[in-house]
Formats: sequence, C-alpha cells, structure tokens
Amino acid sequence: MWAQLDDADAADLLSLGAPRRYPPGRVLIGQGERSDHVILIRSGQVKVFHTTEDGREPVLGVRSAGDLVGELAALEADVGGRGATVVAMGAVEAQQISAAQFIEFLNTHPAATMALLRMVVGRLRSADRRRVEYGGFETTSRLAHLLAEFAHDTDSGDVGSIEIAASQHELAAMIGASRESVARALARLRDEGLVESRRRGVVLLDVDALSRHGR
Repeated sequence: MWAQLDDADAADLLSLGAPRRYPPGRVLIGQGERSDHVILIRSGQVKVFHTTEDGREPVLGVRSAGDLVGELAALEADVGGRGATVVAMGAVEAQQISAAQFIEFLNTHPAATMALLRMVVGRLRSADRRRVEYGGFETTSRLAHLLAEFAHDTDSGDVGSIEIAASQHELAAMIGASRESVARALARLRDEGLVESRRRGVVLLDVDALSRHGR
C-alpha cells in the first residue's frame, strides 16, 4: 500500500500513531487478541500465521516494509478477536495507528482508500492463485512463484538485494509442502542461479525467472 501513495498521503499516514520497535520473535498482534489498531511496517519483515485447533500453524503470508497488518480489524466493528498472529522475523520498525485515526485518514484521503482496496484484492488473488498452484505445480515451481510474489510485494527492485527472512519450515507451511521437499527445491533454485541461501533466509537473484519457473 505504501508504494502506491503519493508523497503527501504517505507523510500524513506516517504522522499518525506512535513508532514501535520489535526484536526478532516479538509478537506484534496475537491471535484472539481484542484490539483494532493497525501496524504499518517501516522496516523489516513479519510473518502472519493462524494457529489451528490441532496446534498447526499455517503461515498466511510475509509482510515487508510498506505493508499494513491488522487493517481488517480496524475496518470491522465488533468482529471479535484477531484472526491471526503477527510475529517479527527480524528486527522490525513500525508505526502503530489506532483504528479511529486510520479510518479518519481513509475518509480524508480517497486515493489511500483505493490503495488499501487494491492491496486487499491483491492478497485475495494471491491466496486464490496459491491454492490453484498447490495442485498444478510441483514443489520447486510453487516455491519459486512464492518467492517472486514476496519480491513484488517489497519496495526494492534491485537484483540481489531482496532477502526473504523465512526459514525452510515457514516456506514449507506457506506452500503446503514438507521441509525436506523445500530444502531440495531451494537446492535446485540455487543450482539454476535464481537464489542464494543465507543463514536467516533466502536472497533472490532473478525475480523474473522465478516468476516464470515451471510455466
């Protein structure tokens, strides 16, 4: 959403709320928590996951600088507890904005309202596409498309500078695969020169090739 705002609207949004810093592993929003504030990620990455009744924790997505999290709770009155947990994957700087401030901002900044709508629609399309790919692509292609999707959601377009701070276990949860199959898929993508593995994640070297993988 942040990248779609003009300088004036972006400055107005950033002026709201209060700055927050979160160390790796810190929970920004907890599933079931009764709150309605919005968090704007200024730097770093967070993962969003839902804990099921049987204890599984499927990852719903990874959000990076410029992304909003918690916006649906701000827009839905009396929705109950939060539907997912948001955790810092590394050091995160963010802006915590109250629901009242966020709604007033949208009411007075129509272009920002459209940007929010496009962001929500994009996430829905991404979720639909991922469900289709579960059955239509093998693990390496599913992983390649997921990594490319992350890249397109970040502000940086520099080749070799996009690092996804996600573990193999987290990537496996996002594409419905085992950690072992994701490890093999990463090895293939490294052999093809599309990614590099780092201690805390994956660096993307050729986003276009990742997007085309297996198509």
